[in-house]
Amino acid sequence: MFGVESGWPLLLILLLLPTHPVMAVRVKGLHQTTVLVVNRSSGARRIALRQVLFKVLVKVSGDPSILQVAGLQLALESPQRFVQEFFYQNHIHPLRLTR
Repeated sequence: MFGVESGWPLLLILLLLPTHPVMAVRVKGLHQTTVLVVNRSSGARRIALRQVLFKVLVKVSGDPSILQVAGLQLALESPQRFVQEFFYQNHIHPLRLTR
């Protein structure tokens, strides 16, 4: 009834193994980023969404060569599928220092 076939020895071994607490930290804004766009046209938006998706993938994975993973180049062809929302912000041109 409690033979090897039943899995009891394995269960007993697993229960006796020491456990270690696992800790995680929530990272605010991990799946968000900002890019500059030249205008509000659909072409500029498409380019910006590709950049956003790439930047978020690098942030989440920690790997700048993430696009070498099979299928991710295909994902960048339609980045709008992965974006929940976006918005535009108007900013004054960056300061320039000239001499």
